[in-house]
Amino acid sequence: MRRHLQIMLPLLAGLAGLAGVAHAAPASPAQIYVNGVAPFAYNDNGGYHGLLYDMLAALRARVGGEYVIRPVPLRRAQVMLESQPETLATLARFAEVEQRYRWLCKLAEDQLVLVTRSGATYDISSLAAVRHLRVGVLLGGPAESAARHAGLQQIETVSSAASNARKLANGRIDVWFTARSIALFEQRGVGGKVDDLRIGPGVQTASQYLAAPRSMPDREAQKWQSACNTLHDNGTFERIAQHYEQQSAPPTCSGLSHICRHPGQQAAQQSGAALASVAATTPARGLPDRRARRRT
Repeated sequence: MRRHLQIMLPLLAGLAGLAGVAHAAPASPAQIYVNGVAPFAYNDNGGYHGLLYDMLAALRARVGGEYVIRPVPLRRAQVMLESQPETLATLARFAEVEQRYRWLCKLAEDQLVLVTRSGATYDISSLAAVRHLRVGVLLGGPAESAARHAGLQQIETVSSAASNARKLANGRIDVWFTARSIALFEQRGVGGKVDDLRIGPGVQTASQYLAAPRSMPDREAQKWQSACNTLHDNGTFERIAQHYEQQSAPPTCSGLSHICRHPGQQAAQQSGAALASVAATTPARGLPDRRARRRT
């Protein structure tokens, strides 16, 4: 019996050690989801870039730790944020989702606009004007919310902005309701020309935030807010925004400081200005917001 114990004890100790190693194995990196639509996040020559993607990369570097930035459709980002407690995501902030998430900091904003084909004669000056038209929106986004509140009667939802760009080009919808910058980037992304679009005035502002689950502890939220404040203060976010502001202008424009001659080019100029409007950090659940007090 003693001999059997002498043999078994080292084996049991070894198994216990293996169990300890398995138990101590590092957890999977936390996910940060971003809406996979240009100019927010898109694949360029095998790597991801974009206004919000680059901002998240800068935040990740500032905060440290293991985080994977993952571009996904908007609706999936919303679902993941509600089902995974360690998840972060960039989302537009509007009434229907206000109480579902914890809003950490404001990253950028743009204008929601009505877009139609350049040869179409539809009145796209307001949501009321397109009440009876076929209007394409992104599922779960601020444009869908605004369209439903306005009582539009033929709302068609899709999971990707590129789908709406194609549907508009093919005459399957009359109007595309989206952020101005998305219309311009995605139009080129599907092989179209900005000159093929007629873009109406801004209907309302859509603000993009870094959001977290409601259950995020204050200490963790404050860590991300502090990083946001730093990147606002040192100009990192502004430089990223200016980079994509320049990309939003057609190559025939001499620069965003000059007025372009063609209406489509003028729309691109307005889009760049909106992309460059990176706002001050917004507090989450009463956490201090020094920038809100300083910027008056």
